[in-house]
Amino acid sequence: MEKKKPAYSAELLWVNHDSKNMNALPNRQKVSSHIQRHYRSWQRKASAQELRNSKFLTNRALRSSGHELARSNVSDTRNDTSDETQAASQSAQFHASVTRRFRGNSDPFDAHAVRVCPRVNDILKFYRDYAIPSQYHTGPDGWKTTAAAMDDWKDAVQSLHERGGALGFLARWAQVASNVTQSSELAVEALRFRSQSTTILHEKLKRESGTISKSTYWHMHTLYTAETLAGNPRAAWLHATIMQQILRQHSEKGQMELTYLRYFLYNESSACCMFMTRPVLDYETWVPQMFKPAWRQAGEELASLKIEYNTMLDPSIECWFLKNMFLLQREDLEVWRHASSRAEDLSPSMFIWFAARHSIHQARLVKYALDRADEARSEEKLGMKYFKNAYLALTVVYWTRLIAGSDTIMGVEIFATKRPLLKAIRELLDEEEAAIGLDAAFGNKNARLWALYVGAQAEQQLPSDAEDNSNNTWGTKWFSEAFSLQAARMNLLSWTSVQSVLDGFLDHNITEPHGEEFVPRLLRPLAPVAG
Repeated sequence: MEKKKPAYSAELLWVNHDSKNMNALPNRQKVSSHIQRHYRSWQRKASAQELRNSKFLTNRALRSSGHELARSNVSDTRNDTSDETQAASQSAQFHASVTRRFRGNSDPFDAHAVRVCPRVNDILKFYRDYAIPSQYHTGPDGWKTTAAAMDDWKDAVQSLHERGGALGFLARWAQVASNVTQSSELAVEALRFRSQSTTILHEKLKRESGTISKSTYWHMHTLYTAETLAGNPRAAWLHATIMQQILRQHSEKGQMELTYLRYFLYNESSACCMFMTRPVLDYETWVPQMFKPAWRQAGEELASLKIEYNTMLDPSIECWFLKNMFLLQREDLEVWRHASSRAEDLSPSMFIWFAARHSIHQARLVKYALDRADEARSEEKLGMKYFKNAYLALTVVYWTRLIAGSDTIMGVEIFATKRPLLKAIRELLDEEEAAIGLDAAFGNKNARLWALYVGAQAEQQLPSDAEDNSNNTWGTKWFSEAFSLQAARMNLLSWTSVQSVLDGFLDHNITEPHGEEFVPRLLRPLAPVAG
């Protein structure tokens, strides 16, 4: 029997549209805003709940096949570290029993380069049934109608035909599954996959001379992502450094594939946010040059959309780079809203434009913030301006990832970027106050208020991401308390007065809870000074 879809139960919007009022233009912005704030929010929650109610991949199911994978890995490891002839001389009876007992019917004809034992099959199901639907915000089967999602699944299946890349792919998603389910056994399996895949990669690089093959590049990409997800910045940086050399090599020979480059940008922008490190690629000239033909086509389509957005910015945004970034984010938000209010997806050219621009902006902003912070720490006279520019840039990154880049599975980030970003923003706010004094820092009051608002909103929605309980000096609800004090010092006692300041930055209601829902609880007059 077909499952009944959940009925829309959120707030309805009524507009006057009859024979005497046929023009839809006056209501378009109101309808688009309502769809984004109410229907899309409900739709995402409904899809997530549908996903939870589907084939739930429990810790028990993942653990049950743990020993099986460990035992099947005995023969896998032998294949990696010994001659094939020597491996073939092992007991045929032993190998036959392993095949019958542990491989099952997942891959009866040895079509793939890795043994699809129950644990490997679980990881593949996790990717298909949870990762893809979560990344594309659909129900368990809705992703099958999305071209980009289908391409991802095809790439995943294709990667299983090459052993090194297959192990890297399994390492990546075993690590994600471990992070989501808090399974230490999966973390160990992810480490084993990475180790085996790295050994194979070293052998490949010794054999290949000249241009690196695309399969080797994909192999390296899976390891880069796996090391990033495992929280290993040095290993991730090493892979990224080699990969950027390969990408440049491919571009010089006219062999650049934008899909591979886009995958790299997405991973590097996430790694920059996780580890607070500068990117290895040149995002000022080389990367935009690679996307120039695709963006030219997207630009024509963008012009036809007639996107409009407010260009007035808060006076505290003084730097030309930041002004440009704020306006670009406003444009991206309107494109996102336009796409969200329509039934169909963005066209392929617009999707490439949107996804690549977000990754590029995030990497550039992180680099800019780190540069300004270093300058502020080395030259005291630059502290007031450069600390402000640094935390503004990182707050833009955090805000940007709310609409693109911060994918979650069952409420857990795939790339854990929120906590490092919030921690870095807080440290910069504290450093500014310590370096130039509270009164001087008040000169940046609007910029500080916006950064504190974004952090306070994160604390209201995702306290576990906003707080670092491993550090005793990291107070609970720090952003909320600091926002409350900042608003009091600015004599902002209502949501309307706060909103008038926030309007000079970026949209304050792209995520829940909305400002009007939690800010009034934080507003209070400044306590009188005794004496």
